[in-house]
Amino acid sequence: MAETQTDAERCPICPASGPPTRNKPVGDGAPLDDNNDELYWIACSKCETWYHSTCLVQGSETHRSTIPDVVMASLGDHQGAWTNWTAWIDKWYCRTCLDFSVSPENPRPPRHPFKATVKSGCPPKPGAPSVKKAKGRSPHASQSPAPSKRPRLSSSQPGDENARPKRKAAENAPDYHAWNHGIPTPTGNWLKLIQEPEKYGADIRIGDFPQVSGELMSKDWLESDAVGAVSPMTFYGPDRRPMIVRPEQGGIEGMGGKLPDANLTVSDVAEQLGRNHTVDVIDVASQTSSQWNLGKWAEYFKASSEADWNGKVYNIISLEITGTPLAKKVTPPRIVREIDWVDNYWHFEGGRKKAIAAAQKEGGPEKDGSLLTQDGDGWVQDKAKAGAKWPKVQLYCLMGIKGSWTDWHVDFAASSVYYSIHTGSKVFYFIKPTEHNLKMYAQWSGDADMQQTKWLGDLCEGGVEKCTLVAGDTMIIPAGYIHAVYTPVNTIVFGGNFLHSYSIPTQLRLRQIEIDTKVPQRFRFPFLDKMVWYVAERYCADLRQLRAYRAKPPANPLSPPHIVVLRGLVVLADFLQSQIDILDDGEAEDKKKKLVHERIPGDVVRDAPGLARELKWRVEREVPEGERTVPVKKEVQVEVKEVKVPTKRRTMEDKTTARAARTTGFRSRPWDPATSYPVETGEVHSFAPRPAQDGTPGEVEPVHITTETFRQTMKRQYGLVGDKTVIEEKEVILTERRYIWGNEAKGVKDEEGAEPPAVPAVAQAEAMQTE
Repeated sequence: MAETQTDAERCPICPASGPPTRNKPVGDGAPLDDNNDELYWIACSKCETWYHSTCLVQGSETHRSTIPDVVMASLGDHQGAWTNWTAWIDKWYCRTCLDFSVSPENPRPPRHPFKATVKSGCPPKPGAPSVKKAKGRSPHASQSPAPSKRPRLSSSQPGDENARPKRKAAENAPDYHAWNHGIPTPTGNWLKLIQEPEKYGADIRIGDFPQVSGELMSKDWLESDAVGAVSPMTFYGPDRRPMIVRPEQGGIEGMGGKLPDANLTVSDVAEQLGRNHTVDVIDVASQTSSQWNLGKWAEYFKASSEADWNGKVYNIISLEITGTPLAKKVTPPRIVREIDWVDNYWHFEGGRKKAIAAAQKEGGPEKDGSLLTQDGDGWVQDKAKAGAKWPKVQLYCLMGIKGSWTDWHVDFAASSVYYSIHTGSKVFYFIKPTEHNLKMYAQWSGDADMQQTKWLGDLCEGGVEKCTLVAGDTMIIPAGYIHAVYTPVNTIVFGGNFLHSYSIPTQLRLRQIEIDTKVPQRFRFPFLDKMVWYVAERYCADLRQLRAYRAKPPANPLSPPHIVVLRGLVVLADFLQSQIDILDDGEAEDKKKKLVHERIPGDVVRDAPGLARELKWRVEREVPEGERTVPVKKEVQVEVKEVKVPTKRRTMEDKTTARAARTTGFRSRPWDPATSYPVETGEVHSFAPRPAQDGTPGEVEPVHITTETFRQTMKRQYGLVGDKTVIEEKEVILTERRYIWGNEAKGVKDEEGAEPPAVPAVAQAEAMQTE
């Protein structure tokens, strides 16, 4: 959307009292450009944020240090700040961009450090004529349509000394940042559409979302048999719905959570996290992001509250606060802490038992082992003490001003969300995550042109549902829900993301969509591929305990996981096996194999292939028989018939009874017990050379030959999808011949009564080979 003359932008570092004014020098303190009383602007060559050149010179040392030393030396005292020194600059970078360029959190650090530079021959030597504005050029003229990386100059507009003239953006200019980062790029048309959907033919209606009691939201409820509008299927079923807990129904306190006091402001957030704390700020007009510090954000948020403010709209949706003083005042709802994979399955540095013991020693809960400690300000997450990297996605502070818009998206890895309004209001737009709608979302999110020209609701079935939340409301958004968010007033929100065992198929499905649409790793759920191994290891250990022999039944017998969890674990086991298949694939790239290998936590998972296979059959054993994808063989007593065979030779029957290693039988389903029966027997007297001890044939002698033939059949069964079944059968014929030389065969003639012939040794050997 093109910027107009009225879209005034303010200098981020202007004093609270307003733009600076010049004090006329007295005596010999005249500046280099004594006839200039105007404010000049300069734009950062990286983020293109505009600043008053005077504010930079007269501001703190942090901002003055961004100006080349040679320029500062020429300006002298602060009266020189009114000199048009921006005309000397070739490239200039703001403090935010300079700091982020060398930050460890920067995923794409520049090859060379950013550094401000000046044009050739600048600053001018003393006595040289001052830089003057070009004649005939309006001070309010629009800038070049193509964004430039060079600083731009302009004088102030009449009547608004802090406003700068705007450049006119190229129509339908591609947003390369959004394309590269997979970020949807809405336009002003979407903001118009949600205000007047009938005018644009959009199907947007007020959603009838269930309102529930805060006390209901717990793991016990999820695994209960409750029915009705708020059955557990509302959270994880195919017809799952976002659920709202209003203040009159207990709010987040009724859910076992906590928020800061209602008088918390954005300035308080900046103070508690540090005014120099860097945060991603979204430009709503283009949906591109830039780096600000919280001090700058607090000043911007305060200025946006003024009645006559008409500046650009920015939004913060990814400020993670774990480990900060503010985190001590926020506690996620009970249901989040009880089922969140990070809280319950991640292996923190130093060992989970050690971390739990430390939490309990400090007064934490004794039953669920979640890493929480009691603090003077309430329950706080103690995971920050773990030290090593782990997924920090459970505590976010979101801050947006009036007019903020977050385009259609699904939270990373289809994670579920808790969303509590502290102050202000939010309007959600939901699209149901059906198979068709998820397919259309994957297509839309992977096409930059569709994001700019297509309203996603027009491509999906069921239309769009609207829901408005106000201060005190808390919403639980189930896994995989497609949604967009509009901010009608300045708002502060606390929320977080969590993965759990009740929506494993959906979570893994969205993981693949993110890969297919090339979402960068920094925008996906952190350490997801590592965490699923932790989840598999824990469930496998629990299932072993479930089937472990106990001489005396325990007072509280263990029970298998909920059936919904078991179904999800089958999908998880298949996913883990697919990762192992990559390692075993001889044609897979080494880079891909290395990536899979590095994401297997070797400190816990010693045998990844064995774990994947063991999880599958242990889970299948607990799934009710009618829902099994692979029939589980019951333990039966195998009866093996005795068959006369040579010493040191084993039949297939013998092999089925051999003791195998833990992983031996997992590669293929074993054969059922073999059935053997004799087919033919016989005996004959003949002549054959007796084999010598050294392997050379001896003389032909009488021999007694007995023959026994057996037929052996085996079968095994594989289950497939639905009612299709594959039964594999195998038939083996075994023939056993016994040759007896010695006294038993002496004096024996052949069937015609002839004596054994005298034959040379060569013929004897040929006879033995023929026999």
